[in-house]
Amino acid sequence: MTPSRRRFLMLAALFSLGVSTLCYGRVFSRWRSSRHAAEALDAQGGKSVYETGFTHQGHRGMLGTFMFDGAVSDALRQIAKAFPGAKTVFRNEQLGQMSWTDNEVTLSWLAIGTESSGKTVVFQTERASAEQESAVPEMPAGIPAYPNGRNLFTARMDADGTALATASTIDAPAAVDRFYESHLSGHGWMRAFPPSTGESRMGVYLHRNNMCIVLAGRDFGDNETRIAVLHKPQGLK
Repeated sequence: MTPSRRRFLMLAALFSLGVSTLCYGRVFSRWRSSRHAAEALDAQGGKSVYETGFTHQGHRGMLGTFMFDGAVSDALRQIAKAFPGAKTVFRNEQLGQMSWTDNEVTLSWLAIGTESSGKTVVFQTERASAEQESAVPEMPAGIPAYPNGRNLFTARMDADGTALATASTIDAPAAVDRFYESHLSGHGWMRAFPPSTGESRMGVYLHRNNMCIVLAGRDFGDNETRIAVLHKPQGLK
């Protein structure tokens, strides 16, 4: 089994365990109903998976996922078609983030590519536009924020405590990978697969019934490293 296939299967397992969530909770101005927002991405090839609520800096919102065929760049193009005016926050071959906002709501999408599997998973979050991002990420217990990183987004699912965090740093992806491997292995986590040797890095870690996935890759725009951390408590029961 190729490393890319292993990565895809681990992500798929994470979705089946309830991490993947699809949301459209607020009725925002451009769409008559939350269903219309879902249909906009469905019309561009996105396949909805699941939905749940999440907490962002003490505020309630909705978070979810779509599965797209193709690479990260393909998924971002489809999102831009569904939501004209959506802005690309960052993009590389493995990760991408976009956002769209009006006076009432802000939508954000985090795209995670699975290389040769030919699939991209897109997390969609919705929150009130008046809410501001915190400089201090709300990381799950035992999973640190990268020390030389700048917080981009954090959220925690209401249903089971699953956490998603993204950050940016000037450090290389390999440095991010080494930091998390050193910290997590020192606290009882086991790395499921050997580290990759390419520019982008991915680590899958297991500890008792918990799972943590760390992704790091260079942004094509500003050459900073983008970090995504997914933590699933009690994920392997």
